Amino acid sequence: FPSHDNPAVAAAVIDDVRRLEKRYSRYQPDSFLSQINRVAALGGEIEIDPETAALLNYANQCYQDSDQLFDISSGLLRKAWKFNQNTLPDSELITSLLQRVGWDKIVWNRERIRFLIPGMELDFGGIVKEYAVDRAATLCHARHIEHAVINLGGDVKWSGRDRMAVLGRLGLNILQPGASIMRWRFIRVRLLVVVTMNVISRLSLS
Repeated sequence: FPSHDNPAVAAAVIDDVRRLEKRYSRYQPDSFLSQINRVAALGGEIEIDPETAALLNYANQCYQDSDQLFDISSGLLRKAWKFNQNTLPDSELITSLLQRVGWDKIVWNRERIRFLIPGMELDFGGIVKEYAVDRAATLCHARHIEHAVINLGGDVKWSGRDRMAVLGRLGLNILQPGASIMRWRFIRVRLLVVVTMNVISRLSLS
């Protein structure tokens, strides 16, 4: 929906996205996630709210559905994998970090989360942005916006009463493996959600 036609709705959506960023960003030292991670570093436990518990439940579902490959405790491995360097990480460092990675080393319920070993860390980056997209669509629907396209950094959702019938052209500016030039590719789409990786720099909807 055009934000200039619905300023109140746009403001509500933007405020909610900012709320989630402030709450779950690992880059902000005063975020609730940073508070959780300070407790995780000590191998302790902390009270959580229903929204955080729901995100943990979803993270667990992703963990189970991916045969334990999707793990929000694996963010520690970024200390070994330096994507701005053209070298492989040290194998001993990876082994050391993996000892502090593992969803099975975490216990939680609707009220608390507990880390069974010290030195762990959570990263909600793989789920909170998608959750924010869904929240934005819900807010639009609650405010009687019949059709909307929500794009949060490459996570795109078509929202509206006739969303199953949405048919359009999606342009992806893609950097192919081994290539140095970004090239546009266009696909016809009939869908609800698109999630893109960081090799795609730009989206164009028409």
